[in-house]
Amino acid sequence: AAFQRLMHSTNGMRYLATVFTYSTFLSEEVVEHPDWMEQLLESGELHTSATRETFLERLQAMLPPGPAQPEELAKFRRRQLLRILIRDVLGRGSLAENTSELTALADAILETAYERIQDSLIVTHGAPGNDAKFAVMALGKMGGSELNYSSDIDLMFLFSENGETAGPERIT
Repeated sequence: AAFQRLMHSTNGMRYLATVFTYSTFLSEEVVEHPDWMEQLLESGELHTSATRETFLERLQAMLPPGPAQPEELAKFRRRQLLRILIRDVLGRGSLAENTSELTALADAILETAYERIQDSLIVTHGAPGNDAKFAVMALGKMGGSELNYSSDIDLMFLFSENGETAGPERIT
């Protein structure tokens, strides 16, 4: 039924043709989730690029409480890639906007996963002692806000000092 509605819409047909022409991977997602295309048609999200904050809001609204499951994060990523691809192919965003948007998407997913894992670990193991800090640094294309569709994200994890947590089940 969703495909019938999309095929009776000029923009729906244009978006379907775009995805099926440019991405086998995302075509399979559309076949499995045609409602994603319908929602893109209705939402107006194809008219503007999304920021890191926008992705964070959308992701937080979609996820249940607690540590994010990898499948949920992957589903969110694929859904957003679909939107970015259509904007890209139809010329609704410049190369700089598209790469910036792909980077913002990766950053939002990484930040959400980190914060939720950290919260879960603190409940079980306590907070790091000695006010130790943790940082994730993006290198390469992500660090330069130049991710493309097939880029790996190169990350470096840094701790301010050695130590252990202060909870009942301490870990280093």
